[in-house]
Amino acid sequence: MTGNPRPIRVLAVDHTAALGGAEIALTRLAGQLRMDGVDVRVLLLGHGPLEARLRDAGVPAIVHDLDPRIAATPREAAFRPGSFLVNFLRSARAVPALVRQVRQLGADLIVANSLKSALLVAVVAPLARRRWVWHLHDRIATDYLPRVAVLLLRSLAVVGPAMIIANSHAVRATLPRCTGSNTRVAYPGADIGPPAQRRARDGGPVVGMLGRVSPTKGQREFIEAAAIVIRTQPRTRFRIVGAALFGEDDYADALRTDAASLGAESVIEFAGWSDDPSAELAGFDVFVHASPVPEPFGQVILEAMLAGTPVIATRAGGVPEIVDPDETSDPLSSVALTEFGTLVTAGDAVALAQAIGSCLADPDRAAERAANAQRMVRSRFDIAVSAEVVRSAWREAFRHPKTAVMRHNRWRYDRRSR
Repeated sequence: MTGNPRPIRVLAVDHTAALGGAEIALTRLAGQLRMDGVDVRVLLLGHGPLEARLRDAGVPAIVHDLDPRIAATPREAAFRPGSFLVNFLRSARAVPALVRQVRQLGADLIVANSLKSALLVAVVAPLARRRWVWHLHDRIATDYLPRVAVLLLRSLAVVGPAMIIANSHAVRATLPRCTGSNTRVAYPGADIGPPAQRRARDGGPVVGMLGRVSPTKGQREFIEAAAIVIRTQPRTRFRIVGAALFGEDDYADALRTDAASLGAESVIEFAGWSDDPSAELAGFDVFVHASPVPEPFGQVILEAMLAGTPVIATRAGGVPEIVDPDETSDPLSSVALTEFGTLVTAGDAVALAQAIGSCLADPDRAAERAANAQRMVRSRFDIAVSAEVVRSAWREAFRHPKTAVMRHNRWRYDRRSR
């Protein structure tokens, strides 16, 4: 930033104030950037727990209430023709007010932090005469999104943002090739504090999942694997931590029925939402990431590794970039050991059960891999490194010749954000 009269002023926009993965990543990133002297603020299109999380991280948050039905629509349904048209009309009503608010806040650059906010920012930013950047936390692929959404979002990626920041190389690979020169990869990163203290516990081993309850997260496959494991290791207990956030309550309810039908209801605990995920992860003997579809990244895997918990995860999407960053494992094996954990075939409950059983049968080797993983995360995935990549990308986007931009002499914001 040498030679610039002042740092750029950045306004990040998110369509929800729920604590999803993209929102937690935004909080961590914005907090680090503000500590580094970057003037970044967040505009939320609704109220929720993210407001307090941002405030605790020292990040000013402004709320512009949008129709709550927009945020509540699940990703899988949001891009169906009927739902998309209805949500578009609901969002369109807010555009004039958002344009005025962006101008009043005086941001130089707007950052869209989600798919829904990107569609809105793509309209608001040009009207406010601002460049915008897309922080992409989702794979733009037909195994993750409806086909019409893929076509729409890939087109937007080509013509809309001055820069795209993908949260993994797997996400970047789903973008059109012509966006390559304007795309950067910045992992969500982790807050690197003192090494976690493992929690002593009585009773049998605990195998756990933590995260949003959703068909894309693999709780059903986890339950199927649990039913297999307890045949040979009946003292094992299984814990599902998390709640449905985006209209997926029917799936959450069906999981209990699945557990009962498989005879595993007595060994599976549905713990619900936790305000202390680090403590939950430290209490697991094995952490499982069971997503049946390719995940964009897998932020909770980093957190489990930092907690010193052995990790089993599905080999798909951005997950191997964490569990097997040097690509040393056998890509054809349904259960593959790496230096830092175990990778299994996505959607394969039998392979998942085999990996869990092996991990429990040889806890010393599992602990060795966990210790390796903890050291690796601290060296490769520090949020400070990610923040520097993002700051450089934002500066480059600000200078991008794609759109006109108005400079402002001072940064103003609503009194409520103070």
